[in-house]
Amino acid sequence: MDTGGGHQRYTAAATSALPSDDRETLLEMARQTAGYDGKPPLNDEALQAIQYPESLPPSQTPLHVTVHRTVVDESGAEKLDWVGYAFLRDQHSDPTGSLFVIPDARRAGAGRRLLAACIEAAESSVRIWAPGNSVAAQTLAASAHLVPVRELLIMSRPLSAPILEPELPAGVSIRAFRPGADDQAWLEVNARAFADHPEQGRVGLDGLRATMSEPWFNAADFLLAVDESGRVLGFHWMKQHSDSQGEVYVLGVDPSSARRGLGKALLRAGLIHLRDDLGLGEVILYVEGDNDPAVGLYVLNGFDVVNRDVLYGQQHQE
Repeated sequence: MDTGGGHQRYTAAATSALPSDDRETLLEMARQTAGYDGKPPLNDEALQAIQYPESLPPSQTPLHVTVHRTVVDESGAEKLDWVGYAFLRDQHSDPTGSLFVIPDARRAGAGRRLLAACIEAAESSVRIWAPGNSVAAQTLAASAHLVPVRELLIMSRPLSAPILEPELPAGVSIRAFRPGADDQAWLEVNARAFADHPEQGRVGLDGLRATMSEPWFNAADFLLAVDESGRVLGFHWMKQHSDSQGEVYVLGVDPSSARRGLGKALLRAGLIHLRDDLGLGEVILYVEGDNDPAVGLYVLNGFDVVNRDVLYGQQHQE
């Protein structure tokens, strides 16, 4: 979420289907903004929806909102210049997403115009993520009478610190994910493990395949815990961000195999992989602020909270 003040006039547009010619424009805007801010303005869900719209579930109708300003070129002709973008996951039932304004258009009202356009276009109250929950994001949320409704913790630990060896239950082993062979088994375990999660539990086959087509995907960084029959019990999917940093992308255990220490074992096996096989120095992760068991697991394994993303939404009346 990005914002500003001022009196510049803007034009807003909303659509559920982005023209293909517009996708690279938005991706370039996001790359430039990430370079300026030092962090990406859109999460993986939004980027995937822009690049691979066919990966979205058929029942889901995304909303893409753009804000433009009028500029005059050297010949005196007027044209619309894109300055802001918002993605909402499902405009009908769950309009949740994120927005950003390019750096040179900030503090001139584009953020407020963009948020107002989202609220106007959505069919129910919107919820917007604020990465890092900056003062500007808090001000923008307050201007639309939005309040914090969810918190996502960003945690980190150095991989140079000691990592305990994974202790697996009898009959359980860890191996790498096999694209094509393990897809359906993973989808079923993921759906059960994240049944109450608003994003992860909704991943389908098209979404999985779209993620596996990303340049960063490596099956060797996707660990599965399996029993002697080959049944998938849990998983630790990792992501390499740079030559020095990796991420605990998704860590999950089938509820039927809970309380066996699988989450702890998978976490430690993944950390060792990031350190020894990839040679990385740091690992980060995102976890729900109210998920006390998961936060406790990460704290016990050397992670500290380094930042917080906040989801703003309409305050519910009692």
